[in-house]
This record gives sequence, structure tokens and C-alpha cells, in this order.
Amino acid sequence: MMLSNFSYAKQRKVQFIIKNIFLVLVSVVVLLPLLVVLSSSFKNESNLFDFPFKFIPANPVIINFMRLKENFPRYIMNSIKLTSTIVVVQLITATTGAYVFSKIKWKGRDFIFTLYLISMMIPSQAVTIPQFIIIRMMGLYDSHMALVLLGAFTAF
Repeated sequence: MMLSNFSYAKQRKVQFIIKNIFLVLVSVVVLLPLLVVLSSSFKNESNLFDFPFKFIPANPVIINFMRLKENFPRYIMNSIKLTSTIVVVQLITATTGAYVFSKIKWKGRDFIFTLYLISMMIPSQAVTIPQFIIIRMMGLYDSHMALVLLGAFTAF
């Protein structure tokens, strides 16, 4: 029993209030960054980092939405092209690798599989700079092929 002096109905009411206060606080934590982004979309570059932060800009601008309107189809097509390419290549490589590890017995299979599992434990932040250096040395910097290679040949 939570509080012995309260009746069951009062306990339920207190639990309900505490639960709702917690949910409101979590909602504020989740929605505040979205409100900041929405507010920033109506600011020009010189007002983005004003201190103190103002949710309602003094001089709202809509040029950011005009730029988005111009470039949005290209952004969507790039996302579709990259995602579909990465998914297809990853399906081919992952299913082939899974078949080889599960059905074919070969020398060193368990060792290679252990290395594969260990590679999943390395945080992605630890390999970002080496991957960037390798991609730059391959001459693939600032290309879609770099994103496909990094996304398709991963342990995830």
C-alpha cells in the first residue's frame, strides 16, 4: 500500500496526477526541439543565434521555404535513389554472407564470424574519420557512391 492514510480512490487520483505531470514534462522535452526548429525556419541567418533566444522572430522571413520549394524534389529523389540502392546492395551482400556463414563449413569460418560480431560492437563515431580519409583517398569525396559504399557494406 502506497500511503496508508489515503483511501484507494485517493491513491489512484494521486497516481493519475503524478503520471500526467511526468507525461507533460516528457512531452515538453520532446517537443521543445521541434518548436526551436520551427521557430528558426522563420529567421534569417543573422538572427539564428541571437541571445536570448526568441521563439517568435521580430522579422519573420519565408525565403527559407522558397528555397525548400526549389530544391525539395531533388532532395526526395536523392533520398529515394540512395536508399533503394543501399537496400538492394545490402540485401545481396547480407544474404550471401548469411548463407556462407550458416551453410558452408570452411576453415576460419568461426574466427571470421567472431570478427564480424566484434565489428558490430565498435561505435560508428570511432570509424567516421578513418572512413572519411579512405573515401577521400579513393576520390569519392562528395559523391553518392561514397554514401552507397558506406551504407551497403556495413555490419548493420
